[in-house]
Amino acid sequence: MLRHPELAADVQVAADLLLLTNWIQKAKSKFLSVAQGYVAGCLQRILEMEEEEAESRDYSDEEAFIRLPLDITQCLRSVARRAESVSRSLLGEIQRISLSELHTFLLRFKTLERKRTGNGTGGALHLFRMVNTCRELRCVATCAGAHRDVPMTMC
Repeated sequence: MLRHPELAADVQVAADLLLLTNWIQKAKSKFLSVAQGYVAGCLQRILEMEEEEAESRDYSDEEAFIRLPLDITQCLRSVARRAESVSRSLLGEIQRISLSELHTFLLRFKTLERKRTGNGTGGALHLFRMVNTCRELRCVATCAGAHRDVPMTMC
């Protein structure tokens, strides 16, 4: 800490650890709140894009086939990496929040897919894509729950 040169050397500056701890807790709760909002918003946008493009999607295109699990994985991993860069202790809480938001996303995705398959649209390729997406997302959830960062192709 910077001191005025005319102050005596025997003057001590003490930091209030209780106040510092309080600031850290406030910053942590604010970070977790912002991260939860980011993940929820990101997953909501992914679901909206999925719903909008569902009718016109050509599943023979590889990018369209793998885009949903890839977008979700990128969203969840980016938040986890940011949390880890701030503090390693935040990573576990961020992963719990991410998994909770992923669960909410999957419930909405399931409802969307039931509406879509109830209409008779899709076919075998659509069903295969849905099964592949579920498999990839299960791997993402398993890796996140085990605090590992494994590429999607390794699952």
